[in-house]
Amino acid sequence: MDTRYWNKATLYRYVDALRKGICDSSNFSPVDSEKLAMRCIKNLTIEKISFLNSDICGILYKGNYTTSIALNTKRSPEMQNFDCMHELIHYFFHDIEYCQRICSDKTGSTIRQDAYIEWQANEGAAQFLMPYQDFIPRFLPLIAQSFPCTSFQTVDDLAQFYRVTPAVIEVRINQLSYEI
Repeated sequence: MDTRYWNKATLYRYVDALRKGICDSSNFSPVDSEKLAMRCIKNLTIEKISFLNSDICGILYKGNYTTSIALNTKRSPEMQNFDCMHELIHYFFHDIEYCQRICSDKTGSTIRQDAYIEWQANEGAAQFLMPYQDFIPRFLPLIAQSFPCTSFQTVDDLAQFYRVTPAVIEVRINQLSYEI
């Protein structure tokens, strides 16, 4: 699938169709991305690896016959939930040949990534785990109670509900600032 020219609306349309196709219920419910991955992908291995630090979130290998996702044990379960979904967005929307060369060690010390498909994977994971169609109606009454600023309790409550970190919720609020 060629995703090079997708904007936010196009990405959301494809992510929403994917969610509708692979999630059990028609109503929104929080997602455990690891369980979802195991249910939806044949020959999948999910490994928990202790990387040198928490900067590396996850790694996807999408082969012709097997797929592997490595998640960093130095990150919290909520972080790993988002990280796994990020890798699943790569799996479902980015070509095998491209996925096998996204991260390449060009300098010997750093990993270079394609910023655009990383944006797609982050934004797609956010939309899958916290669809704006559910997030905004859930967020607005909470923010109205704490106006004029977003309270820590609002962010924490949303993070707990969606099984992500408060930092992910804060990024999602910023991503949806125009829509909100």
